[in-house]
Order: sequence, then C-alpha cells, then structure tokens
Amino acid sequence: MSTLLFLAIVAVVVVAVLVVLAIHGKRRFLEQIPAQNTRAIYKCHAGSLSPGEPLPDGVPSNAGLMIAALVEATKPDVLDPKVLETGKMWKKEYEGEVVYMPYFEELVENEREWLEFFRLNSYHCMMTCRVLITLATVHCKRGGNNEQCRQMMDMHNKIFAIYRNTCARRGDPEEWCDNMDYRAQLNQFQLNCNLKRYKANVSVSRQLACYEAKYGMKPNHLSIFMARTGKRRPTSEEIKAVPRKEVLTGIMSVVESPAYKKFERKEEKRTKLLVCGHCGKREEGMKQFGVCPRCKVEVYCSRGCQTKAWKGHKKVCGQSKTNKKKN
Repeated sequence: MSTLLFLAIVAVVVVAVLVVLAIHGKRRFLEQIPAQNTRAIYKCHAGSLSPGEPLPDGVPSNAGLMIAALVEATKPDVLDPKVLETGKMWKKEYEGEVVYMPYFEELVENEREWLEFFRLNSYHCMMTCRVLITLATVHCKRGGNNEQCRQMMDMHNKIFAIYRNTCARRGDPEEWCDNMDYRAQLNQFQLNCNLKRYKANVSVSRQLACYEAKYGMKPNHLSIFMARTGKRRPTSEEIKAVPRKEVLTGIMSVVESPAYKKFERKEEKRTKLLVCGHCGKREEGMKQFGVCPRCKVEVYCSRGCQTKAWKGHKKVCGQSKTNKKKN
C-alpha cells in the first residue's frame, strides 16, 4: 500500500513539473526581461543623478525629464508580476503618457547629446526604449497624429540600435532585445494600417510571425502563415519562403475582417483623450482627468469643475449611468 502511495505521489510531482515547464515555455518571451531596479535610475557613468545634487559632466541638462519618465515606468503597479503572468504587459504604463511626452520632446530637441549618453548607460537606454514604445503604442491606437507616431518610432529605432549593440557586446540574452523589437514591430504594423500602407506590412508581419514561432507565443501574425502548414507552427525558413502576394492576401483578410475593425474601434476608444464636461479642457495624456464617482460617465479636469457643474449634472447623473449600460 505504501509503495502504491509513493508511486502516486511521484506521478503527481512529475506531472506538476511538466505543467510548470510547459507554462514557462509559453511565457518565456514575456519573462525574459532584465530585472528592474529603480535605484539604477539615479546612477550613470558620470556619477549620481540624485535629486538636489548638481548634474555630473556628460549628462544632458534636462536629465530630470528622463528621471521622471523612468520612475513612472518602474512603478510597482506597472511591473506587477501578475501583469506579466497574464500577458497584459505594460497595461498600466499607458497612464504615464503625461510624463513621457515632455521626455520625448527633449529627446527630439537634443538628439545627439542623448544618443551619446545612451552609449554609456545601457539601463537608461533600455528603459527609454520602453517609454518610447509605450508612447508610440498609445498614439498608433489612438490615431489622428501619424507623423508624431512615426517620429516616436524613429527615435526608438535609433536608441534601440544602441541597446542591441550593447547587449550583443556583453553577451546578454537575445530575448531582451527581441521582446522590445516585437512590440516595436506591432506598432509599425498598426501605423502602416493607419496610413493604408498594407504592402509595407508584408515584411513586418514576417518578422512578427518569426518571433511568435521562435518563442512559442500565441499565433497572431503566425496564423497568416499557418494556412500552408495546417495546425503545425511553421519554422522561420518556411515563413520567409511564403510568397509576398500570399502574405499580403492574408494580411488584408485580417485587417478587413469585422473582428479586427471592432478591435481597432475598441482600442481607439480606450486611448481617446477625454474632455472636461464643464470647461471643455482636453486631457494632455491618458487618465489625467477623473469621472463622476456616482455615474462613472461625466468627466472633469478638477474638483472645482466638478463642483461648479454639479447643480446641472445632478439632474441627469442617474440617467447617464442608465444610458451607459444600454450602450
């Protein structure tokens, strides 16, 4: 009896290990990123970047904008392990748009100075890539300013090239760079769709599919190439061998589908900048304004505007909540 019990326990342990390994394999791409260290933000090649201290030589004069953006990007709720496990990486990071935008504008204005700084500071280089990817993601989904989105992606590509070279020189895992490049390519795909440049998405879709095949990810772009292999995941060589015209046909079938158009509308609504219901002021970034705590519909830029508008809003506050449920 004891022998059977022992064998049963061993079997359960083996199955549990196999399940963990299988899950780990699927999450490998998501979890293989450098450990985040907030204290590293305040250190650089030239010395300390602590608040209140003079900036060392070789550090851009507006480094405070970088520090504010990177602190926002390393908040505990942004780097919540549960977010990583569910695959909804950087979901809350979108809310840092108000802090990220001034930093992006500074990078554009003093590009040469910052690129030189990033060559000597890989951590700040990596986190800046992440900030720019997040900004580009929001603007691509929101639409309306494709030129600014393109500028964000161009700046990211210049900084990312420095980071990839640094990782290669140090022998860091390639997953770190592939992770960022995957998100950047998703943004490029969305921007091309916004501009109706579908032919340009052929090479982008190939690259995304290769990443999904390499890391066992959910077959989003990979599904375009699985038409030839059935349920089997194609290899990188098979993905590259698919004719360009066939890839374009697959892309068009996806972007013209009702499901994709519904997804685009949902993302555009989610990233839309809100307008104050009293003074008409528009948000400068996502989640900057608050909503009426009662109806969860009317938006206000401040407590003052909410108080001034309450006399008229209280008459329809309950109705607003009902209308939202109907919609």
